[in-house]
Amino acid sequence: NSNLIRGHIDTIILHALKDGDKYPQQICDVVLNISNGKYEINQATLYSSLKRLETLKFVSSYWHDAEDGRRKFYSLTENGKINRTYS
Repeated sequence: NSNLIRGHIDTIILHALKDGDKYPQQICDVVLNISNGKYEINQATLYSSLKRLETLKFVSSYWHDAEDGRRKFYSLTENGKINRTYS
């Protein structure tokens, strides 16, 4: 149920970043994949959560230039690795 997931979106995003740095669309793809296509995170929710997680110092961001343009990537910080609540 999407209401249940909404209450855990920060944890879901931290989980999506556990295997390495990702830009927002990649995070959305991971969420869609781990939910077996049942939950698609919208952009407003994603960016709100990423901003909150950055403020809490659970994630950090950086810009990376690629062939198809400049992208902002997010990565887990040490605090994010310690404070994630999933297995």
